Amino acid sequence: MEKKPGKVKTLMHEFKAGKLHSGKSGKIVKNPKQAIAIALSEAGMSKKGYAQGGVVKSNKDSSSSYKPAMLDNGLRVMVPPFISIGDKIVVKVETQEYLERAK
Repeated sequence: MEKKPGKVKTLMHEFKAGKLHSGKSGKIVKNPKQAIAIALSEAGMSKKGYAQGGVVKSNKDSSSSYKPAMLDNGLRVMVPPFISIGDKIVVKVETQEYLERAK
């Protein structure tokens, strides 16, 4: 997906004017965090999140070495075992997958 940084500015102007609609429900977006997520997604840019507290339940039957994490923006992603609470991470918007630790 090609990055379009100008798209973020356009969509944020739509949000401020009360004209930005959610793709799923079609309702007008009122939450600024939701507007930012939509703008970054439409522009094809990654967003950064923070691995945040929450109980990580281990599943001994699981063959995956990843564990669940809740980000400060409410997104749930699977992260490698070396990620700790409070670590900054980069998430790929299109797939909502962990990419790397933030630099």
